[in-house]
Amino acid sequence: MAKIILIDKGHGQGNGNGSPDGTLLEWQWCRECAALVVAGLRARGIEAHLLTPEIRDVPIAERVRRANAWCAKVGAGNVAVVSIHVNASGRTRAWRTACGWLCCIDPNAGKGSVRLANLLASGAMDRGLKGDRRQGPVVRKLLGITNGTRCAAVLTENMFQDNRGDCAYLLSDKGMEELVALHVEAIGRWCDG
Repeated sequence: MAKIILIDKGHGQGNGNGSPDGTLLEWQWCRECAALVVAGLRARGIEAHLLTPEIRDVPIAERVRRANAWCAKVGAGNVAVVSIHVNASGRTRAWRTACGWLCCIDPNAGKGSVRLANLLASGAMDRGLKGDRRQGPVVRKLLGITNGTRCAAVLTENMFQDNRGDCAYLLSDKGMEELVALHVEAIGRWCDG
């Protein structure tokens, strides 16, 4: 059976996450990136869906429920969830020095999640996107979307919204194109293997 990819946009409207100067809102950036990733996967013949098409924020429990409904329908081994986010190193609106890209998986992640995370990290490194220098490109972390789902699941943190250089990259056409391509290519390789 062909793989089904569920793309989760990190947050919904009104969550408040964004750059200190207000030029980047995480929910908007993630929504645009997620839609482009789905379109790119579909162009490659991969069945892909937005897990959270709503503009509003969708609770983690509902995201997990939706993913697990797909697992029950087609088998957990045929489904993967990729949750797209933008990182931040502080809770206050101030520019900071943390920078880089990373992928989070559950501490007890299965082979499918580990393989998908490694493909994404490899693609990021191939593009010259350095891993978050505090943690590295793949981090094991207890997160609801990666812990509660019965299928392969990863969460990508696409640079830091509170780092001036990362923020400028995220807001550029080049940044969006490269990060979309990173996701589409790595997910495509995961589906092929």
